[in-house]
Amino acid sequence: VTKKQYESLPFRTVYVASQGVMFLLTSIYAFIFASINRDRKDKTKHIAIGIFGLEMTIFIVLQILYPAAPIYSFGYLLGLLVINTFVVAEQKKEYRVALAEGLDREKKAQEELGATKQMAYIDSLTGAKSVHAYVEMEENIDRAISSDNISHFAVVALDLNDLKLINDKLGHDAGDQYLI
Repeated sequence: VTKKQYESLPFRTVYVASQGVMFLLTSIYAFIFASINRDRKDKTKHIAIGIFGLEMTIFIVLQILYPAAPIYSFGYLLGLLVINTFVVAEQKKEYRVALAEGLDREKKAQEELGATKQMAYIDSLTGAKSVHAYVEMEENIDRAISSDNISHFAVVALDLNDLKLINDKLGHDAGDQYLI
C-alpha cells in the first residue's frame, strides 16, 4: 500500500496567498477608518471587520504552511462569529430600535388623527355628531345597502325652531343653551 501525500500546486498557494493579502489590506483599511471615525457604533463595526481580516490572514498563512489541514475553514468560522457578534447583531439592534421608534410615531399619529377626527365629528357645544359625521355615516350606509350587508336602518333628523329669534332677542348664550 502506497501512502499518498497531499501536494498543493503553486497556483493554489498563489491563490490562497492573494486572499491573505486582500484580507490584510481590508484589515488595514478597516482599522484606519475606525481610527478616524467618531461614531462609536461604526468604529466597533470597523474594528470587528479589521479583526476578522487579521484573523483570516493568520489562518491563511497557517493554511499555506499546513496545506492538508482544514485551518482555512476554522478561520472563516471564527471570523464569522466576530462579524456576527459585533456587526450583524448591532445592526439587528439598531433595526429594532428604529422599528420601535417608527411604531411609536405611528401610534402617536393615530392618536392625533383620532383626536382630530373627534373634533371634526363631534359638535363641541352639544356633543352631537356633526354634519361631517353624518355625511360619512350616510356613505357607509349607502355602501352597506349596495352590497346587501344591511337590511334595516333608521335615520332621525331634528330641527329646532326659532333659534335665530332666540339669538336675536336673548343673545347667543341663550341660543347655545337652547341648542344644548
